[in-house]
Amino acid sequence: MSRLNKNIPSLLADLAGLGLAYLLIPLLSRQFQDLSFGNSVLMGVFFLLFCLSVFAIKKLRPLSGREIALPAFLFEKNILGALGVLFALSISAATAYVVGFLDSVVAINRGLLDEPSVTIYLLLTPASWFGLALIYMLLLTSDTEATVEPTTARYWLVSLLGLTGVNLMGVVFTAVWQALWARLSGIQGAGYFLFLNLVLYLFLLGPPRLFYLVRNHRLVSVITFLPFILYLAILAAP
Repeated sequence: MSRLNKNIPSLLADLAGLGLAYLLIPLLSRQFQDLSFGNSVLMGVFFLLFCLSVFAIKKLRPLSGREIALPAFLFEKNILGALGVLFALSISAATAYVVGFLDSVVAINRGLLDEPSVTIYLLLTPASWFGLALIYMLLLTSDTEATVEPTTARYWLVSLLGLTGVNLMGVVFTAVWQALWARLSGIQGAGYFLFLNLVLYLFLLGPPRLFYLVRNHRLVSVITFLPFILYLAILAAP
């Protein structure tokens, strides 16, 4: 890969992320406002694409050249594991909202369900979502053999698709936020939420980009990512 080509995948992926945000967020936000079981299928599909994207990034072999020194603690398994758990909690909560589970908890009819049934419903349903979402934690902390060679066109394509898939997950989270704020009108403190959203997106989407950075050795792969998540954070604020 030439010097120019080394920078193109991340740039195109973040431009594609902006395009996906523009096209999909209004559609997904309206869809998620209609609380239904079908939304769980959508969330599952997006989560699967996200996991495949992260796996693809970890399959990339490092490019030759000067490496970028990053703090070693960023790649410690306990840190990655904690970020994986945070992601699992976030996507579980998002799924619980868009399928109407949180509303059903408030409106649950104890006259129709006995106590054991209520307990099973309240505990098993979110636990199943959380358990599936922990697949991402395992993906982050597990060792993956890098097999995609930098000198092939496949390397360029895998980089582009992997980074775009990660960005797509950020678009989905933003759509969920917008669906929530559309329901809770009159919320104040947009600047406060903007900062929190930005930090949250860094925690949720940052690890895959760091994995790519240590393989690509180009700061542009992060520089183009920061405006993208800032844009998402703005859209996700009330």
